[in-house]
Amino acid sequence: MSPMPNLHATDAQVMRYMTSRSRHDQEAAAAMAGFSARTARRIDKDPRLPSQKRQPRSWRTRADPLTDIWPKVVEMLKTPA
Repeated sequence: MSPMPNLHATDAQVMRYMTSRSRHDQEAAAAMAGFSARTARRIDKDPRLPSQKRQPRSWRTRADPLTDIWPKVVEMLKTPA
């Protein structure tokens, strides 16, 4: 399995790397886990799992398309059909 650019290492890959790292050198353990030696160096510096590193996003990525019509929709839902 060759490393693919712009793909993030998963928790399972990091765990696989960490377990094989004790028995193999960095490049071999990285290859077993399915990522590059560069990613292995990054993991050795900060051994937290990728899911532990993610920060929740506090901003919207786009404007809410229902902002203008939502009050009308609420009124329509309140009236009996």
